Amino acid sequence: TTQVASASALAWALNQASASDQWSFFQAKSIKQSLAEMELDRFQRDSSVPPEQVDKAKARIQRYEKEKAEISAKAKDFEVRRDRAREDAAQASLQGGAYSLSVSIFQIAIAIGSICLVMKRKPLWYLALILAAGAAAQMVVAMRM
Repeated sequence: TTQVASASALAWALNQASASDQWSFFQAKSIKQSLAEMELDRFQRDSSVPPEQVDKAKARIQRYEKEKAEISAKAKDFEVRRDRAREDAAQASLQGGAYSLSVSIFQIAIAIGSICLVMKRKPLWYLALILAAGAAAQMVVAMRM
């Protein structure tokens, strides 16, 4: 589960970086579109500008708008993936903690069982069995998380 948490954290970081890159690209396209719109305004105020240049400016603005929509969709997809990876990492971390608890209880049960062998005390043996059963139950709970 530690490896799953690490892989999920890595996926989160990569998707966060990719989303950030896409939003930066979106911002750059917005700036280009604003410049093209300013150019179009200038062309429309100047009667000496050929209509072909006006049409090219309009086409460029429409292209930027289309590209921005595509970039925005990609960025939102990366954000969804990032959020999913964050949830997976949190779940793996929670599950790892539950496994660690069961391993610790098993270790205590083994230590008490070892002491029981040396001291020959049945109550300690029963305590070791109860702890081992509790550890096994905790492991089952951890598996179902």
